[in-house]
Amino acid sequence: MLILLSLLASCSIKTKKASGSAKISNKIEGTVKGEEAGLVNTVWILSGIKGSKIENPAPGLKEAYIVFLPDSTSLTGSGSCNSIFGNYHLKGINCIEILQIGSTKMFCEGMETEYKMINALREATSFKINGDSLVMIKGNKIKLLSFIAKKTE
Repeated sequence: MLILLSLLASCSIKTKKASGSAKISNKIEGTVKGEEAGLVNTVWILSGIKGSKIENPAPGLKEAYIVFLPDSTSLTGSGSCNSIFGNYHLKGINCIEILQIGSTKMFCEGMETEYKMINALREATSFKINGDSLVMIKGNKIKLLSFIAKKTE
């Protein structure tokens, strides 16, 4: 029975890809305005990498963030120096695949956070949202990135 529950919770279960603004769970869409944040249409501000808090923005750089857009499963954001873009697919409840992630190619001092953020997004296989916090996870247990939802007026 325990093995069956583990398989059902796994992100390796094949499901139909989400398109448009279809809801996969009650935490997929929404903004923060006195309610729980949703994955899509929320500006997620980077707050940690692999369990360590980061300074965001780093001195002399812009704030690092990501937004999952509802249009055709694209994402956008900033790594703090460069713009970030790519595609994502929701694969079951709280499972995600991030594809074709890239960035513009400007050089800024102190880009280590940007490189780590982009590489961790490539590795993410699932996510958890708790209130205004998002955690991107690898293999249902390794915390890669932590984000805080930007408050709306």
